[in-house]
Amino acid sequence: MPTSHSASLSRGIQTTVALLWTRTRAVADGAMREGVMSRKFTIRADWDDDAKVWVATSDEVLGLATEADTIPHLVEKLERILPELLVENGQLDATNGLPDVPFCVMHEHVARVSAH
Repeated sequence: MPTSHSASLSRGIQTTVALLWTRTRAVADGAMREGVMSRKFTIRADWDDDAKVWVATSDEVLGLATEADTIPHLVEKLERILPELLVENGQLDATNGLPDVPFCVMHEHVARVSAH
């Protein structure tokens, strides 16, 4: 007789894996460089299943809405646009050029596995 555990396996297992992709280019030899922001911005990446892309948004970065096909591509794109967007929003002083901007991308991947 199947147990409730094995019955749930036969219906499939839903696994949620929360990943934190941290990208801080601000650290060099264990020390912060001059012109580097000390604040780390949190970016949320959500999968758009219709468009098949990751969409990045943030409550901390006004107007941020960009997308890419993979998380690494999204991070590369964010590295280019975040400093400029923060300057445009008045959230970053670029008097001495654009500083590095520490940020982390948080995303969740939900997978379903069927027991055979």
